[in-house]
Amino acid sequence: MPEVATAQDTSVGDYVERKGQAYFLTATYLPFRISTAGSYRLSIAGPAPAHWAVAAVAAGPGDLRTFCAAPGEAITVDDLTPAHTLTVIACNVDRSVTLRMLYFKEKPEEYVVCVQRVITGEHPRRHVPFVVLSAHPNPFSRNVTFRVRRDVSLPLLLQVVDVGGRTVDTVPLSLPGAGVHEVVWPRRPPLTAAPGVYFCRFSCPSHMQTVKVTFRR
Repeated sequence: MPEVATAQDTSVGDYVERKGQAYFLTATYLPFRISTAGSYRLSIAGPAPAHWAVAAVAAGPGDLRTFCAAPGEAITVDDLTPAHTLTVIACNVDRSVTLRMLYFKEKPEEYVVCVQRVITGEHPRRHVPFVVLSAHPNPFSRNVTFRVRRDVSLPLLLQVVDVGGRTVDTVPLSLPGAGVHEVVWPRRPPLTAAPGVYFCRFSCPSHMQTVKVTFRR
């Protein structure tokens, strides 16, 4: 077997994200440099969450540990030090392989790997800048309304993709300050896309949340 190729390494403080792409049934190896001793939470997200799983290898002096998680689950790695090398593996586990995918090179799917230091004791946990509270109605036939709680004034972006990973709509969101706000999508119904499942990804520079909705005519 050929030697595993790794991407460029990244330093981890309290929180860092790595974005990338991978084809179905492939994996990308992402090395991280630990700057502060402690526990770290590893997670992965993408337009189709069921297509992605995360694994990891932690290697240090006299210490070698491996971890894996089911799609949608996170991993917590304890007792890491700056002497450790942490390699996070972004795994595309989509098994819905079609003849077209075999004979024609489809576009790779996007993912985001998040590595977060778990802060306990007298230290506060990392602040989450926004939370998507609900989506109603779901399924929807005209539009869907999201309730978003935002605690800080950060610009948000709504990206909608279909189950094939194709971008349907990208909407910059200008919400008036902190509080609970309503975001309606699509803004100009009726929706011309085909009925089916769509993934609505809300993101800012430090956080991302994906909500699954179903469109019916």
